[in-house]
Amino acid sequence: MIIYLIGFMGSGKSYLAKELAALTHSAFIDLDQLIVAHEGVSISGIFENNGEPYFRDIESDLLRSVTQDVYKPELIRGKAEPSMPTYTFLACGGGTPCFHDNMDWMNEHGLTVWINPTWEVLVERLEKEKNHRPLIAALDLAGIKQYIQTRLKEREVYYSKAKVTIQDTLVPVEEIFKSIIHA
Repeated sequence: MIIYLIGFMGSGKSYLAKELAALTHSAFIDLDQLIVAHEGVSISGIFENNGEPYFRDIESDLLRSVTQDVYKPELIRGKAEPSMPTYTFLACGGGTPCFHDNMDWMNEHGLTVWINPTWEVLVERLEKEKNHRPLIAALDLAGIKQYIQTRLKEREVYYSKAKVTIQDTLVPVEEIFKSIIHA
């Protein structure tokens, strides 16, 4: 089963996906890292050289490709290969669910989990990480707050389609896993 972790940038999707994969001895995929490997350039470089629409096209294509790779014909028939993990945790970029019907695609092909920490947590994390985030790199603290407020409001319509929502990311990863699986 693919478990797609979605949420705003800085919400902790990659960190949690990695931790959940380690806990369950499962696969971990970071969609942004996959895009960088595919394109041979950083996310910032893709945005600078080709623009956001190009990035969103590549993102959507790779999302679908990874999903199809995980669901091999052997698995669809119910005969899992012995080496196949039970879960694949896929950390998506913050905008992934908002373009090209990606949210509907993910809901059809796996379990979507919205990592939704408080607004204050997002501000704190993004202020520290802004130099690695092309959409906010040039913003000061007030600009970051405004960006989060505006974009989060726009994206909530997509994020809220997730089948599971995790708001408290400070609990042990075992508790988060139980919340996901028993939802």
